Amino acid sequence: RLANSALFGLEAKIDSLTHAVLLLGLTRVKGLAMTVAIMKGYLRGILKSDTLRRCWTHSLACAFLAEEMSPACGVDKEYAYTAGLLHDIGRLSVLVAYPAEYTNLLKVAEENSFEVLECERQLFDIDHCEAGRWLAGQWNLPPEFGEILGRHHEPFAGPKLGAVGLTHLACELADALGFSVLEAKPLPDIERIAAGMPAAVRDRISLDPEELKARIGGRIVALLRGGLN
Repeated sequence: RLANSALFGLEAKIDSLTHAVLLLGLTRVKGLAMTVAIMKGYLRGILKSDTLRRCWTHSLACAFLAEEMSPACGVDKEYAYTAGLLHDIGRLSVLVAYPAEYTNLLKVAEENSFEVLECERQLFDIDHCEAGRWLAGQWNLPPEFGEILGRHHEPFAGPKLGAVGLTHLACELADALGFSVLEAKPLPDIERIAAGMPAAVRDRISLDPEELKARIGGRIVALLRGGLN
C-alpha cells in the first residue's frame, strides 16, 4: 500500500512485497516498516488524540528532514531517518502512558510560556529526553541512539554535525516549518537556524520555507494515508 501511495508516485502498480523491495530498496522498506509498526502498534488508537498526532507529525517531519540533509552531513540516510523518527520516542511514551496528564502539561506550558522539559521533570520526575535515553538502553539500541534521544535539544557545536547535531537541526527546522508539538509556540527563525549551520551543510541544502514545508508536509500526508488506510 505504501509503495502504491502518493508518497512515491510510482507509475507501475506494485503487486507484491518482492516487487516493492526491488523498486524501493531494502533500506527504504526497513524504514517504512518501522514507521508503520510504531503507528499501528505502539500508537494504535491514540492517534485520534490531537496532541499525539501533533507529536507524531513532528517526529515524521524530523525524520524526513534528517534524511534529506544527511548527505550534506556525512550521515547514512537510513540512520538519519531512524534517528529523526525515534528522537521524541520518550515524549510519545509518556504521552501514551499518561495522555490526559501530558496533554494538560503541554497546555499549561504553552499558556504560561513554561519550559516543557522542566514541567516534565516536575510532574513525572523525568523529562522526555531522559525517558528516550532510558528506552534506548532498554531496547538495546546502539549507544549513539541514547545520545541522540537524550541530547536532541542541545545545540550542536563544531564544524561537523554528526547524527546528534543533525537530529537537533532537523528538530529545530521541523518546528520552524510549523510541525511543532506546541500549537501556539512561536516558530523559530529559519534564517537564524541557517546562520548557525556549518557552511558545508548550509551550502548544499535548500532552505526556502514555503517549498520545504510543502514538500515535507506532502510526504507526511502521503505516508499517513498510505499507512493507515
